[in-house]
Amino acid sequence: MEDGEGYAVDQSEVRLMEEAVKRHKNRDKLVIRILWQTGMRRGELAELTLDDIDRPRREITIREEISKSDYTRVVAYHPSLDGLLRQWIDGGDRDALNRKNRDELLVGERGGKVRGERINEIVRDAAIDAGINRKLGYTDANGGTRWKITAHSLRHGYGTHMANKTDMGIWELSKQMGHASVDTTERIYVEHDRRAGLESAHRFVAE
Repeated sequence: MEDGEGYAVDQSEVRLMEEAVKRHKNRDKLVIRILWQTGMRRGELAELTLDDIDRPRREITIREEISKSDYTRVVAYHPSLDGLLRQWIDGGDRDALNRKNRDELLVGERGGKVRGERINEIVRDAAIDAGINRKLGYTDANGGTRWKITAHSLRHGYGTHMANKTDMGIWELSKQMGHASVDTTERIYVEHDRRAGLESAHRFVAE
């Protein structure tokens, strides 16, 4: 995939990033894995509270007021996230940082809120330490450095994987990602193959 906002990480890159995390390992691995497994936006992750997470059902509610979407949606996550959530929430890691008694899932190094930009830095730095990130040859709107892998690359990786490597329908994926239109999901994430559908067509073509 192309660099920058259009780059989609794959599962092998996610594993390398998780292995490369240095400080606050459980929290930062949790950040990477939640983004990869749910496709939520970094700003949505920053605003999640403990009450938004239904661990028995393995579901996360993304409330309308914290989402770019105009509706509340519920996303699912894989059982492999259970251990990280348990260690972060129940194992004392979160409590050790939560000196300000915050409700958010993520807590920063000084006990404050982890904002979307910090989440982006966590992902960027993990990719740098894994040896898979690099600076791009252009800057953002504010003149800042653009990187190949950012938090959005995990969202893009989720969408690309689910659209092309699983049986999830495009309508369901659109709802999971919080898109206003199925057309947006298809345009961005579906890798069109000019031979798509031919196998089925050969089986059912009329005589």
